[in-house]
Amino acid sequence: MIDFTDQVVLVTGAGNGLGRAYALELAARGAAVVVNDLPGEPSAAAAVVAEIEGAGGEAVAVHGSVASAADASAAVAAALDAFGRLDAVINNAGSIRPARFEDMTFEQFAFMLDVHLAGTFHVCQAAYRVMAATRGGRIVNTASNAGAFGMPAMVNYSAAKAGVLGLTRALALEGADRGIRVNAVLPNAETTISKGHPIPGDSAADGGARTFKERLGDRFRPETVAPLVVYLASSECSVTGEAFSALAGRYARLVIGVTGGWTGDVEAGIEPEQVAEHLEEITALEGLELPRSVADEYRIVAA
Repeated sequence: MIDFTDQVVLVTGAGNGLGRAYALELAARGAAVVVNDLPGEPSAAAAVVAEIEGAGGEAVAVHGSVASAADASAAVAAALDAFGRLDAVINNAGSIRPARFEDMTFEQFAFMLDVHLAGTFHVCQAAYRVMAATRGGRIVNTASNAGAFGMPAMVNYSAAKAGVLGLTRALALEGADRGIRVNAVLPNAETTISKGHPIPGDSAADGGARTFKERLGDRFRPETVAPLVVYLASSECSVTGEAFSALAGRYARLVIGVTGGWTGDVEAGIEPEQVAEHLEEITALEGLELPRSVADEYRIVAA
């Protein structure tokens, strides 16, 4: 059994939806949970804490926006103040501001970077400093299939989430020799994140994704994502630098690879026409390699 007894986990954006599902499952498995969310009346974070305490668990609420470095540091400090340690962090907080690209303002674009990418950075850095000192910990970042595969009317969100994937891979490399495992989840669930911010247009705006959601029904509950996230946040987690999709009860690894490609004659000179001529070879999936770092791709090409 995956057990979190005597462990402390910070979950951001845990007042509703996915974050709430994670917090409740972690608490049920013995974790003391720091429940972060935006302030409000009533407080969503406090309501989740009350649920956890009502079931016999331990939790504390901390209010603030992850887009603020001070608030992110305060959330980490709350774990140390209340429970004396921090074993895992789940970066879940987020929102959306959809718009067709030609209508998107820079403010809408920058807001997504602040919340999703800068917010992940702020919480990760505050937690990483604690974990590096104690030589261990787990960080679970929230990316998105929109960041991996793209989604119309969501350029700002997709760009921010793609950045989270890069942050995760690089931080996993840095944290490896300190016992810190860093992974990402691409969650798919029906939540209130789009409340008040609908994707413009009909189902064509998201490439038909909503049609498939309707067919899959309640398999999109937040509780179907929680098993993967709870595993990644546990001491049983044996992987780092990976990203996993959780969609309707199916869990799968996201791979970022390079094809075998075509190698030109540098000494003789390589022309754009040769690239066009060899495009099929460049794009063919045979010989696909999965580099674990920039240096790993250099090694592959050198070999």
